[in-house]
Amino acid sequence: GSYMLIEGAARPFIVNIPLFEGSLTPRYSADLKDWRDRTVFRIPAEDITEISVQYVDEPLNSFKMQRGADGSVTVSLDPQMGEQGEPNMSRVQSYLGFFADVNCEGYTNGEPFMDSMLSTCPRRCIIDVIGKNGYTQHVTVFWRPLYRRSKNLNTPVPGHKNEYDADRYFAVFNDNRDTAVIQEFVFGKIFRAGYEFFQHSSPAIDTTVIHEHRH
Repeated sequence: GSYMLIEGAARPFIVNIPLFEGSLTPRYSADLKDWRDRTVFRIPAEDITEISVQYVDEPLNSFKMQRGADGSVTVSLDPQMGEQGEPNMSRVQSYLGFFADVNCEGYTNGEPFMDSMLSTCPRRCIIDVIGKNGYTQHVTVFWRPLYRRSKNLNTPVPGHKNEYDADRYFAVFNDNRDTAVIQEFVFGKIFRAGYEFFQHSSPAIDTTVIHEHRH
């Protein structure tokens, strides 16, 4: 068992878990990073007033959504894209809902490799979300170099920059106070190209399609 002292108690007790032998330390980590809320975005669709996604290497895919005083939402693209007509509001509303509960995999604050990593890794995109009641979140997403667990280390993933990991990125957010690892599985739905919001819908495309970037 492990000795544990309840806050305010006069003496510790030996604590164990039935059918488990060993130290409980891994289950009660004292590392703040293990206990912190991992939320990156948590805002209901109806509270969002503006979203901006700027792709560093693919500016033509960048876009901005803005909600007017009457509740209507407009989508603007890079001027080089030209006029696109009316946006597909079904896709727009689906996208706004993607920010209700988005989490990072884990924090990397204080890790010795992060300073050099962020100074050398190129940025993938910059995401800004503004909402009612003063809600703001600014996230800079960096490509993560290949490492031993990268699924594309030896097998390239079609359509991906295979000098970087296909599943994970680094992110800086919360007014640049936090660094973290984020997953393509979670953020992939946010990494959409602006022109997609002007295309006709097809079954399940709003949540599962993998778009091809327009260059």
